[in-house]
Formats: sequence, C-alpha cells, structure tokens
Amino acid sequence: MTASVASPVASPASSPAAVIELVGVGMTFRPPDGGEPIIVLEDIDLSLVPGELLAVAGRSGSGKTTLLDIASGLCRPTSGGVWWFGRPLRELAGEAEDRLRRTRFGIVFQSGGLIASLTAAENVALALPSTRRSADARGHVLDCLDQVGLAARANHLPRQLSGGEQQRVAFARALCNDPAILIVDEPTANLDRRTADSVIEVLLALMDGTRAMLVASHDQHLLVGARRTMTLD
Repeated sequence: MTASVASPVASPASSPAAVIELVGVGMTFRPPDGGEPIIVLEDIDLSLVPGELLAVAGRSGSGKTTLLDIASGLCRPTSGGVWWFGRPLRELAGEAEDRLRRTRFGIVFQSGGLIASLTAAENVALALPSTRRSADARGHVLDCLDQVGLAARANHLPRQLSGGEQQRVAFARALCNDPAILIVDEPTANLDRRTADSVIEVLLALMDGTRAMLVASHDQHLLVGARRTMTLD
C-alpha cells in the first residue's frame, strides 16, 4: 500500500535527529505455492524524531502492523531501507540489533502479550535485564505501573484485570527500560469507547518531550492527539 503523510518526510542525510527512518520501503509476500505475489506496502517514507507521536492510520489489512514490524526490525522489507539513530539497520546484525531494540525500544503488541500466570508486576519485570530482576527492582516496576495508574493492581493476574488495564500493564512493561522509542499497535482495538478513551489518555500522557512514539490505529479519538498522521491506502 502507498501512504500519504500530513507533513513532508526528509531523507536520512537531511534528518540527523531522526530516531527511525524508512525510505522507499516496500513489502511483498510471495506465497509458497507460487501464486500471485501480495504487495502489502509500497514506496513508504517515514521519519520519526524525539518528542513526537506519529500515528499510522488506515483500514484493516492496509499494512499498519507490517509497517510497525519493519520499523522495529522484527521483519525486513523486500525493498527500501531502515535507519535507527542515523545508522542503517542492515549494519546491525544479530546481537547488536537485539541489544539496541531491547534497550532503546518499547514495543506494545495489539494483543498486549501478557503472560496469564504472572502478576501485573511480574509481567512488567520481564522487560528488565536479568541483572536487575531482584528485590530492589520492584520499586522501579511499581513506578512504571504508577505511570499508567495501576500501582494498586501490581499483584493481580491478567484475568483479574479489565481489557484496558491489561493494555496499560503492557504499556508499563514497554516503559520499564525508559526507551527512546515507543511502538504501539492498535492500543484501543476491541475496547469499548469509555475504556479506549482511558487508554488513549494514558498513552498521550506518556509523551514527555523526548520519547518518540509510533502508533498504529484507526481510532479517530487517538489520531486527533497525534502530531502527525500517516494514512496507508
């Protein structure tokens, strides 16, 4: 899919402050049975700088999740390039890429991805490096939960939380390493309007002037709070 953007996107050479840039990115899936290739994304340019929230809009199936996966390095595009902090992603192979994603990125998947047998605090603590998973780290975990208004539910299991609360726990986990980039996929999907609005309120409150945020959503209530909106069509 192609994209339209509310403001111009510069190239890596002219945007040294960008934390993520995609230039000419395309993604084509080729069926294993040799059928007709499926073009999901085509010639996408994107530039994300610190302190801004860029929302990716578009109908279901337009490629929003695929675009976020490419931006976060979870899959490689079939054309074009991706830059993290001014450096081509293709130069960050293996462990170096994983380390940078683990320490600089916070990722919230559409499903939330909480582990059912762990409490809210234990789910958040999973994002900590093994060297910090100790008693003295609990205060930090509670601080992260407090940022999303759930410190009082730290010892509750996911099944004891509402859908909106589970999503906020996922936010807290993504914040645990104080990431420079927060990538969020459809945070209000399958939530009622009141709950969705509370999740949007928390998400917008996480904008601290330095953290870059890339959010995929079709929720107009969220899109109006974004600094820029990219629409896949």
